[in-house]
Amino acid sequence: MENQPLVQPDFISRLGTSNEDTIEYEYSIPLPLHLQTSQFDFAIKPRVSIHAAIADEGCQAARDDWEAMGGDLIAHGCMREESFLNFIAVVIPEAIPERIWAASYASDVGFIHDGPSASILYS
Repeated sequence: MENQPLVQPDFISRLGTSNEDTIEYEYSIPLPLHLQTSQFDFAIKPRVSIHAAIADEGCQAARDDWEAMGGDLIAHGCMREESFLNFIAVVIPEAIPERIWAASYASDVGFIHDGPSASILYS
């Protein structure tokens, strides 16, 4: 039996070609060019949620709850001030506002928790 690649080359060549113009995006816009740092030309262009502020609210709520429980904010979560982007707003740009808030909250708790935990486990 011959080894087959996991993704067939014809599938890769079809990504983002004919269907890209027919997709209707309801909750996202293209990522601004000045924020795209990749040198590679991807078939699927990066997008960001128009509800990034709601994602930031979810992250802030997680941080507030974490501090209210006595936790220290050692690690960064989804909301990175230096990049001006919310991780979840880029990863799931077409999420509805309620889900992007919940996903941001949950993800931020995970990032905050794993920050100190990971440094203890892997040091």
